Amino acid sequence: RQAFPTEQTPALDAKEVSSSNATQKAWALATSAVLTERNGGRHDILGGVAPTEENISKVKQVLTEWWGISSRNELLHTLERIEVGGHREGFERAGVIISSLGSIQYEALLTKTQGNEEAYNQVVTVKTYYKKLGTKGILGWDFSRYISLCRWGYVAGYLTEEEAWVRIMPVARKLQQNFDSWKEL
Repeated sequence: RQAFPTEQTPALDAKEVSSSNATQKAWALATSAVLTERNGGRHDILGGVAPTEENISKVKQVLTEWWGISSRNELLHTLERIEVGGHREGFERAGVIISSLGSIQYEALLTKTQGNEEAYNQVVTVKTYYKKLGTKGILGWDFSRYISLCRWGYVAGYLTEEEAWVRIMPVARKLQQNFDSWKEL
């Protein structure tokens, strides 16, 4: 059995999500496994952690410090930004520009960004991966983060369980439709 079924699956509504089987939901959660593992979360429950007072406080702190999210509206706004463009928009723009540079121009750009570690690393990353990733770009990065945010939003109380699944499942289906394997994702 394939990890990434290739059939097209339409977006789900709330009723269809509630009837999704445990395997589909587990697969959807697995798309955020890198961040879940990095943060010491569980892979088998929606929020990655049980929604205890301590965990709710920790998740809210992470959302605030790393994402600037301290409310339901801020979470929904961030999810919308990721859905419509996320980091992949900037990656695509930078990829077009950087891939068109000659070696002297590229070296000059590296020199110019050398004092700014983040900018330097972005230039090197785009140069290294833009052509390799092709038209999918960093869709997997953006949508895996989207699913993580839904999971954390649930723990923080910014989304109900149903709202989290209604957002997670269609995005997981997009990942399934765009990537042929876990390695490719």
